[in-house]
Amino acid sequence: QAAWNIGLRFGDHIAALAPMAGCCSWPGNCWEEEGALARISQVSIRAYSMEADNRSYAWRDFAWLALHRGLPRESMQSTVPIPEDTRLRKWKEGPNEFTNFCWGIPVGNGCGGGTTCEAASRGEVPAQPSAPDLQLSLLRGGEEDHNCWSLVYAQEETFGLLRWMARCRRRPGAGGVR
Repeated sequence: QAAWNIGLRFGDHIAALAPMAGCCSWPGNCWEEEGALARISQVSIRAYSMEADNRSYAWRDFAWLALHRGLPRESMQSTVPIPEDTRLRKWKEGPNEFTNFCWGIPVGNGCGGGTTCEAASRGEVPAQPSAPDLQLSLLRGGEEDHNCWSLVYAQEETFGLLRWMARCRRRPGAGGVR
């Protein structure tokens, strides 16, 4: 929840958030507070959770953020298998994959403008996308039902989180310091 709270309070100073296994607590009346909404609406967000841990993500939060960013309420999705040769011992036998849910993908484009949802999950996005990313990745096949961060951080070649974060830039006119 800390990543979400940072976005609500300091979103005009940062380019991206990557919440891990935690949905936003929406402290106070953040749903209605114009300042908090404006701050978090300018931030690219890639949230990661284990699919079985359905208390660590909330579909309504992503639909609400999409609505306030002027994006479609429904997401595009892409399921990506985890290559066997990159799996850590923390993966179970059987299907090991993750599904990306990306909002705001125009027909023929992808998350971040111009890439597919699957490519965006690997960090393959333009340096300055036309709109902030909004993506939820749900992982299946891990040994634990909550700890997704050990899998995501250790498998950059699969998830591309660090490449994506390195390419993100604060939105023009977002305020804060440059």
